[in-house]
Amino acid sequence: MAAESIYLAQSRVYLAQAAEEYDNGELAGASGHGWGAAATIVKAIAEERGWPHDNVRDLFRAVNRLVDEIKAPEARLQFQVASSLHTNFYESWLERPYVRESLAEVARFVERMEELLACR
Repeated sequence: MAAESIYLAQSRVYLAQAAEEYDNGELAGASGHGWGAAATIVKAIAEERGWPHDNVRDLFRAVNRLVDEIKAPEARLQFQVASSLHTNFYESWLERPYVRESLAEVARFVERMEELLACR
């Protein structure tokens, strides 16, 4: 199985785990898995295109390249929202409505990124 396929599958697993944890009131865990879903889908695209993806900086740079390519600035904001979930995993300061809405944005981001993978 190609690395990008592994990342894609893991992204879907993380989204499902985030939803389950959110439903169970585990907001920090849901946040961590929301970030994981966004990060791994970006890794899938970066892997497919031969872009670096070894650290968070590389992921933000990859998203920036994608935004320029697909002319979708909302993707940059959605990834930034995912990054706030990453912080919340450690800090646990976001309340339930913020986590819910952030996870919804991450789901939209992942869906859009999956479309990019499907187009190639």
